[in-house]
Amino acid sequence: MDKIPNVLTAETMEPTGTKLFSWKRLSYLLSVLVVAQCFLLYRSIARSDSSAETWDTSAPVQTTQAESNTALSPATLPHFEWKDEKSPAEQHFDDGYPDALSAEQCDIAFPDLYYEIDRATKYFRDRKHKITPEDTWDNPLGSIRFLIHRNELRIINSTKAYSQMGGAERAHALTNMIHRAVESATAGGEMLPTVEFTVSLPDFLDLPADSDTTTTWAWTRVKKENTDENRRKFGERLFLMPNFDMYSLGDRKVGAYHDARFRASQYDSPLEDKIPQAVWRGSRWVNPEIRDGLLNITRNATWAAVEQIDWMSLTHEHQLTVDQFCAYRYAIHTEGISYSGRLSFLLNCDSLPIVHDLVWTTHYYHLLVPSGPKQNYIPAKRDWSDLEEKVQYYIDHPDEADLIRKNSINTFRGKYLTRAATSCYFRKLIREYAKISFTPEVHDKWPVREGDGSSVEEKAVAQKLKEETDAKMKANADAMKAALAAAAGNATANGTVTVTVTVTAGSEETPAPAPTVTLIGAPAGPNTDHEESLPVMNISPKIINDGVHHRMRRVPRSEYVRQEEEKRDGIISATKHNRKEILVRRGLSYEELMYGPRDFEHVSEFYVEDVIFTDWQERKKEKAKEEGEKKKEGKGED
Repeated sequence: MDKIPNVLTAETMEPTGTKLFSWKRLSYLLSVLVVAQCFLLYRSIARSDSSAETWDTSAPVQTTQAESNTALSPATLPHFEWKDEKSPAEQHFDDGYPDALSAEQCDIAFPDLYYEIDRATKYFRDRKHKITPEDTWDNPLGSIRFLIHRNELRIINSTKAYSQMGGAERAHALTNMIHRAVESATAGGEMLPTVEFTVSLPDFLDLPADSDTTTTWAWTRVKKENTDENRRKFGERLFLMPNFDMYSLGDRKVGAYHDARFRASQYDSPLEDKIPQAVWRGSRWVNPEIRDGLLNITRNATWAAVEQIDWMSLTHEHQLTVDQFCAYRYAIHTEGISYSGRLSFLLNCDSLPIVHDLVWTTHYYHLLVPSGPKQNYIPAKRDWSDLEEKVQYYIDHPDEADLIRKNSINTFRGKYLTRAATSCYFRKLIREYAKISFTPEVHDKWPVREGDGSSVEEKAVAQKLKEETDAKMKANADAMKAALAAAAGNATANGTVTVTVTVTAGSEETPAPAPTVTLIGAPAGPNTDHEESLPVMNISPKIINDGVHHRMRRVPRSEYVRQEEEKRDGIISATKHNRKEILVRRGLSYEELMYGPRDFEHVSEFYVEDVIFTDWQERKKEKAKEEGEKKKEGKGED
């Protein structure tokens, strides 16, 4: 009998006559197939655009590539190692300008920022006109009326703003920005003036032509002469404010502006290390006059990476994230329907910005310098006929190109597009606008409490009102006594005045009626001393509307004051309609803000949060997943 081997091998296991298909040979064959499959798979997932086949647009400091569909944010920190061993939160705000400057420090830190404010205020001063309530315009296509009082931001009313598709993103971001600026003033020790103003949300606007003093706050205005003279003249009386995307672009996976600034900084590198092309992405239909020319000039050009984006495409061909533009040596800016918000993102790159001759301007475009030692961008003609020439020039003159790059970073990302600069601009705008505008009628702020009268503040208010009422009643009583005593010329020992006057007119026996004194602010009492006080304080748990200002709060009220205010409200409400005053506070999460639109007819406070992260979509999905799992566990226990 043959001896059975102790160890089974490929040779001992295979049957006689099958040496052709040994395990070793099968292993070699499988290895070859795996290599071939990897090669074919790599070819199939290669990007379709020609520039991407040659150039890598990943940030140079990344050590591990994040998933392509995940926006870089503090939530994705485990995927990266950050330069200088700093966290993103530290790098976000490590720009030397804390958002808590005093008004004087704002002027010193950003001396050239306020041109648009000075220009607009000069328009009204030259006409010696003070802005009236009737001058403040509510844009029917999207607007908000704000009130600032005692360093609090309040929403009076809005039109197609917080719930309208497309407008909600702008309204929420702008409200956050202004609220942050007001808090910045508080942190800097500044009390902002009481002021009421309106903001317009669309890309551009046409003011009513029946007045040359109608105004509002807007994103942009026509600057260039001989283009659209009517809009240019309207623009002279517009007050420009920072664009909403300088806070966030929540629904486009761009997220918070400070996150975008940080991601752009991760591509910082010498110009010679960047992709030597001029990059642009966009839709031609938005502004065919400008964009068709750019597409035609750069077609088949090796020095350009210009592609049209089809937003309806499922493959997202040619699309880049905002930070990937920073991998290129040149970043091209084009105007959109009017202005375009892309420039504030491109200026965060340490690339060379190329900007065509602009028709529209924003709150900071006056800082663009086209030539000289402070040049911070490359100007191009509106028809792009000199674009190739400009690109080639700065290839041949690297020292000039590097100076432009440094000037751009120092001027914009490092200074005038920082969070502190944006807050300082809003604060200056509020101060200067208040100087040439009407002072709104505002009640002193009542304590915001539950309305049961138990808080220290409510008791203090109630006691103060009672003291004022008692003093008024005592003054009326003293006046009555003095008048009766003067008329009679005599008083009884117990203080009761008796008056008997006889007149001879008509009949010698007819007594004249006793003189009467009208009391101010009090009903007649059952005794001559009129010692009965006004109705006692009535603490109502019901939300109270104060008429024109409609302060939706729970506050202590007296019945007498309530009646007087109702009379006043009946007069005021005939001229002021739908005015509400909603206090802006911090509290709700961004998901609740975006996905739970608030009905301003029934709320008293509008909540904002100070920081919006870019991963809110992912966090929303995780939250929904957790809630689903909890529901399943609950059903399982039942």
